[in-house]
Amino acid sequence: MDDDRSASPPGEKSRNGVYRLALAGGIAALIVIGLIAVYGVFIAGWTEPGRPVPGHPDWRVVALPAYFENGTAIEIIENKRATDPSYSLLISFLSDYGAPRGQYEPGHVCSSYTVELHDTAERMGLKAHVVLVYFIGVVDPHSIVVFNTTDNGRVYIDWTGLTPAEQASGLPARFRIAEVTPGSHYLLRFTSPYTDMVEDTGRVVDRISELS
Repeated sequence: MDDDRSASPPGEKSRNGVYRLALAGGIAALIVIGLIAVYGVFIAGWTEPGRPVPGHPDWRVVALPAYFENGTAIEIIENKRATDPSYSLLISFLSDYGAPRGQYEPGHVCSSYTVELHDTAERMGLKAHVVLVYFIGVVDPHSIVVFNTTDNGRVYIDWTGLTPAEQASGLPARFRIAEVTPGSHYLLRFTSPYTDMVEDTGRVVDRISELS
């Protein structure tokens, strides 16, 4: 008896085999990509930069791509729970933190003041960032701290202590808000009750580089 089932031509069978192989290969590739994605999320979730701070699981010590004059790497503390402050909260924090400070200390360079201010803010839960300000005609950059306030944008804070000459001239030993605009003079403004005081450093800003 003749079989009434039609047989597939040889060419069609070959094409079907190729399609099956391509489908299997595609499925395998998707599985591999999925595993890589899961592995990446796992690593990102469990690996953090820097080294832990004993007793403070949310803090990390992170090395910046910058160095003190003696060649030691500049390290800062980052608190993953720190958040951007409002402008009023920032000024309140700086006023409390800065009241007893501001005296220039020989050998205590701008980076030292910057690290101290940055780390104190992070410990208090205020997110802070370290930036380098480059001036036209000046080789070494100047480090300051910037806060991304929630209601007043970026606020740059220069906490370098006053020199004896500056203190003798009547300048208060307080933090100063820096005006950092490439192509313009680097200005330092004092806050209340010295809002009318502006110090023109005479240096012209070339560019800004954020390190953290």
